[in-house]
Amino acid sequence: MFVNKVIDKLNCDCSPDNLWGDKYHISSSWGGVEIEVGKLLYSLVRCYKPKTIVECGCAHGYSSLHMAQGLKDNGFGKLYTCDILDICIDITDSRLKEAGLGDFVSIYKCKGSELKDKAGISSCDFMFLDSDSDGTHPYEFVSSEFNLFSPLLSDDGVVVLHDTVCCDGPKKLFNELLEIGWGGIKLPTCRGISILQKVR
Repeated sequence: MFVNKVIDKLNCDCSPDNLWGDKYHISSSWGGVEIEVGKLLYSLVRCYKPKTIVECGCAHGYSSLHMAQGLKDNGFGKLYTCDILDICIDITDSRLKEAGLGDFVSIYKCKGSELKDKAGISSCDFMFLDSDSDGTHPYEFVSSEFNLFSPLLSDDGVVVLHDTVCCDGPKKLFNELLEIGWGGIKLPTCRGISILQKVR
């Protein structure tokens, strides 16, 4: 496993009080994904070796840090991420720079549905969809982002959906994609993380 002092410091913030359902670790200093999911995202980036990653919803940058570390360890690639809140942009940017990962990430203050045009993205190999407006991850959010970026996805590209256990929007999109022939697996973390790929 990689060594990054910034990520290690965030992980150490996890105490028994930050366990979700006595199983998954939630660090109070960042919000966003479970610690185990951060490690999974790192491993997926290392395995798939994407050139371009799209992340919709960076929160406080925990998922961004892990994917960017994967890109750095791969030796190439770029992560394009966004959030609608100034505080999320500022914290994510600061943490990435402190971790020495800033060169691998471009951050934009916008909705996920605006990221393609803002960043000039013409193709992607890996999508992580986790944007939100009110804590419920509405279907309209996640489906519009998927519909925007999926035509740009490479043949072996991967889509990762967060909150597919706890929120109806991502759960509905995951089930719809399975019905139309995508291959996928849902991991039962406290919030749910699902990995999808086109079946050729």
